[in-house]
Amino acid sequence: MENEDPFSELNIPKIVKQKLAKKFSSLATLSRAPAQEISEQVGISLKLAKTSITSARTILKQIPITAMDLLEEYKKKRKLTTGSQNLDEILAGGISTGSITEIIGEYASGKSQLTFQLCVNAQLPYELGGLEGSVYFIDTEGTFSAKRVFEIAYAKSQENPDLIIPEKILENIHIGRAYNAEHQMNLIQESDNFIVEKKIKLIIIDSIAAHFRTEYIGKDSLAARAQALMRHAAILYRFADSYDLVVITTNQVLASVDKYIGGQGTEPALGFAWGHRPQTRIFLRKQKGNARIARIIDSPELPESEAVFYISNNGIEDKYSLDEDL
Repeated sequence: MENEDPFSELNIPKIVKQKLAKKFSSLATLSRAPAQEISEQVGISLKLAKTSITSARTILKQIPITAMDLLEEYKKKRKLTTGSQNLDEILAGGISTGSITEIIGEYASGKSQLTFQLCVNAQLPYELGGLEGSVYFIDTEGTFSAKRVFEIAYAKSQENPDLIIPEKILENIHIGRAYNAEHQMNLIQESDNFIVEKKIKLIIIDSIAAHFRTEYIGKDSLAARAQALMRHAAILYRFADSYDLVVITTNQVLASVDKYIGGQGTEPALGFAWGHRPQTRIFLRKQKGNARIARIIDSPELPESEAVFYISNNGIEDKYSLDEDL
């Protein structure tokens, strides 16, 4: 019979085992967490945190893996549909689990609208491009619209009335309102067990940049901002990898003397410190009416390419609509 409390096997004091069990859902998530994060969250010394990690890795018998192992892992990743076949195509089937994907764009480019669509799609069955899971939405600017998500869910339910109930879709979206950068990071740091209990398969932060841009001002604060962002990104990636879920962040753009993206004279906010953390970056451009262009600007697995999609009352679509611009 398997041990129902795997933390009891750790070679550390009993009181520490109990603290760790409250913060981490498994030895695997503990083994991948940074020692500094464990020390701060659990309230133990850095030395004891490192000992806990070593003990967990010993129990799990973690050893180096081959490139072929990584390829097999990649093949097992699920893809979350965006609602647009055009966009899914340049994403090799959709947004991949196990990684951070960033959606970048100016005001009204469609960033939030795309995240609302993903909130619905994540709950769809696998065969419809979903992840059969719940959503954790970190709202940093008060832009989450339950009314808009309901509209998208209702439109989707007309296609599959037996599978999609709009009210149930809303019940499975858990909102965390972040009022400052520290609060934003805490909402993520404290969510290990929450992710398991609520069967979270999609985490969205809309937007990643808002609080960091307003609270870390001036050159003297750049180093501190970079360190905070690195800790934030490390936890997000650990969740994506450990729980095989999708992490989406939205990001704003800044004017740039160097025409960084598509000759638009803009670049993503937060600079290089954050820029290397998302595995895939998608830049959205507003076109005439409700048309949008999505361009993959950075990805280790996907080539740079573009796709056109539309934002209608029904959500993200491939067809042109006469709906008012959203």
